Amino acid sequence: MEDVLVSIIVPVYQAEKTLNRCLDSIAAQLERQIEVILIDDGSTDGSGALCDRRQERDGRFRVIHQANAGVSAARNAGIEAAQGLYLQFVDADDRLGPGYTHRMLEAAEYGKADVVIAGNQTASGGVSVSHMPPWEGPATAEMFAKDFERFYYPMLVNSPCNKLYRRSLIKKGFPLGILMGEDLMFNMAFLQQVSHVAVVQTDGYLYEQNQSGSACTRFSDYNPASMLAYCGCVRPFLDKWLTKRAADYVYDRLVFHSLCNNLNMLARLHRDDRDCLDGYLKNEGIRKSIRRAALAGFPKPKQIVGACLKLGLNGVAMAGIRKAAKR
Repeated sequence: MEDVLVSIIVPVYQAEKTLNRCLDSIAAQLERQIEVILIDDGSTDGSGALCDRRQERDGRFRVIHQANAGVSAARNAGIEAAQGLYLQFVDADDRLGPGYTHRMLEAAEYGKADVVIAGNQTASGGVSVSHMPPWEGPATAEMFAKDFERFYYPMLVNSPCNKLYRRSLIKKGFPLGILMGEDLMFNMAFLQQVSHVAVVQTDGYLYEQNQSGSACTRFSDYNPASMLAYCGCVRPFLDKWLTKRAADYVYDRLVFHSLCNNLNMLARLHRDDRDCLDGYLKNEGIRKSIRRAALAGFPKPKQIVGACLKLGLNGVAMAGIRKAAKR
């Protein structure tokens, strides 16, 4: 095999129905200097056999079979096995658009980038929505940090699947044993190592939203401490590149945004949401961020919720969140 430029890591678990479609989209990429590492994470359906057949047919594919350990452990196994200059992650129920990997690699080489960030498409119930970065081109990590919010709120920071990573800069794998936020924690630890970023305005990663409800189960375990840990993993990156005032500004808005999202999900689950809100607001760190958070730029309903929380009108704020949850 030629020198590998990109290692594409695909964690596979119970993906028999979608796996061939996913792997066909990877095999069709224009970039030929790739290896595809399939991590069969203890599947009990036909996924493992599909992986083996793909390896037999196409020498670019390699299979690792392991006992079920979760998606983070599967990705970490792929990182350990990878040989490419860059890494790319693809989930087994998603697809890559034509030429996606090649375009990401071109951007990395042109900008001498340590990470490339693109957009994506999310498909749910037959409806596809495009999420695009606000601009395109090479940038320093400091320039990216100053525009961090414009990438964070469209969910372009969290996922590892709309990115290309310089493998040599990965110092930590995906954290194990946590229920939510492992992707963001991995990305923020990686961004701490980065000097140059490239941004590509393509939505060529096609993300099929899971409707099984598994994500909702994880949301039900949210609590103030885990939310602060989730937001807190962003803080070292902000502190590295921004002034304290600017870092505080972004961080406080992230806490407010996360609080609204968590309460919205809990309302969808018909939890006793007023008690949940009171539980969050007992945390001094959350109260402090809510008091300081600037509300400009958020959607109007969220601004109203924020204004009510600042005034102590928690019941009115929660009514607004319940109304949003019904949409």
